[in-house]
Amino acid sequence: LTDGQKAEELIRSWFGGQLGFNDLGVICEVKNNWYGMNICIEEDSVVEQNKKGWIYTSQADSVVFVDLANEQAVLIEMHELQGIYNANKEKYELKEQQTIKDGNTWTSRHRWIPVNKFTHIFLRRFVTNTAKGNLDNV
Repeated sequence: LTDGQKAEELIRSWFGGQLGFNDLGVICEVKNNWYGMNICIEEDSVVEQNKKGWIYTSQADSVVFVDLANEQAVLIEMHELQGIYNANKEKYELKEQQTIKDGNTWTSRHRWIPVNKFTHIFLRRFVTNTAKGNLDNV
């Protein structure tokens, strides 16, 4: 599985159903790009074809950024994410990434922004272990 698929599987395992949050009637996109205290926002998807990144094209109500290494996530409402991003993006370096697949090369552009710039909901699954009488992280 790709990291994106792993992130979606993690969210589905927390909320059940086939679509995770989307089963609850909330349209969310899952991104596997939350590391430490920063989230990665795609400014341009394919520079060579003038394709804008998901920050401009997404139809989601919210975005879930997943930290796979720590099995945790943050949920940010899309309208707020777009507004704060557009107002502050020039403060953060625009980084380019080249991807090669099937002999083709394309460039995408991203900015890493501190998650604390946004109002967010922190997500982490806990289960009760009644034999021990405490909470154990899954």
